[in-house]
Amino acid sequence: MTNSLWTTLIETIICAVLLQIGYFLGILYLVWKEGKSRLALLNEDKGPVPGQEEAKVGGLAASNLKQSEPFNP
Repeated sequence: MTNSLWTTLIETIICAVLLQIGYFLGILYLVWKEGKSRLALLNEDKGPVPGQEEAKVGGLAASNLKQSEPFNP
């Protein structure tokens, strides 16, 4: 539109940098959100019920993991 190769090149570089910044911020937000939800889940499981021994899998109580359906041939 401007008939200038240099203007087009500079605008393209600016757009590429802005896209990369937006992508980085988006990934940073997703990582922060996941960490926040994991921390809330771990804090929820801190109080064990007396008299019950629960197996821990990766720091989470095994009772919180989804169980598979029984096999019916």
